[in-house]
Amino acid sequence: MNPDRSRHDVVVVGGRVAGSATAMLLARLGYDVVVVDQASFPSDTASTHAIARSGVVQLRRWGLLDAVLDSGAPAIRQVTFHALGESVSRTIKYKAGAGFVVAPRRYVLDTILAAAAERAGADVRHGVTMTGVRRDRRGRVVGVYGHDRGGAPMDIGARYVIGADGLRSRVAHSAGAAISEARPAGGAAQYAYYYSYPTAGYYVYSHPAYTYYPSYAYPFYSYPSYGYPYYGGGGWGSDRGGWDRGWSGRGWDHGGWRNDGRGKDDDDD
Repeated sequence: MNPDRSRHDVVVVGGRVAGSATAMLLARLGYDVVVVDQASFPSDTASTHAIARSGVVQLRRWGLLDAVLDSGAPAIRQVTFHALGESVSRTIKYKAGAGFVVAPRRYVLDTILAAAAERAGADVRHGVTMTGVRRDRRGRVVGVYGHDRGGAPMDIGARYVIGADGLRSRVAHSAGAAISEARPAGGAAQYAYYYSYPTAGYYVYSHPAYTYYPSYAYPFYSYPSYGYPYYGGGGWGSDRGGWDRGWSGRGWDHGGWRNDGRGKDDDDD
């Protein structure tokens, strides 16, 4: 089968927050950009949710903050820190055009950014798996190749290839990018969502270390169980007895609050 060939200024591998935002900005500058991602949106991914004020400022500058708020993500205007039996609350100051933070689910945020990239003129292709990079006679990377969900081959040429495909980047591996720093994992986290837990702000506790904040109808709760507090890896959940990778819709009770059982299985994408 002959591959589907195309040539562009830039190909971005990975179409979630980093890839779609990059593609959107380049397309707004007039570049011919194509984005490929093996997932179809909307879909979830392992991730924390909280966006710091600097990220909120960028969303406002890009004209996307209203879309995030309109999705139902509440504006969080206060942070409370708990440590050594004391608590301190601080109102998030208005600065650079933003006086709050937000915590949208990734299936919402990623879809908003991918749609913005398309509106800017980028060619966003879902269901495409990149399997390697193409090089010219000098060894320079000049594109990628792969296949769509049906197995049809694709060959995408570009002046520049951007790898936005995550921690185990296939672009970086295929291009032979050097690892400048490698550290072992220092911790792990459990994630859950709860009904009927009233909160209007962002709460951080130190002993034990955990945080919670509102994300749509369900306040988001993270409880790091080993090592240092790491608020990442949203596909992990607890089933009281220990780790449970992907909740598969099972719900469980904890401290009188009801978890809705929503989570991400490894096979969801």
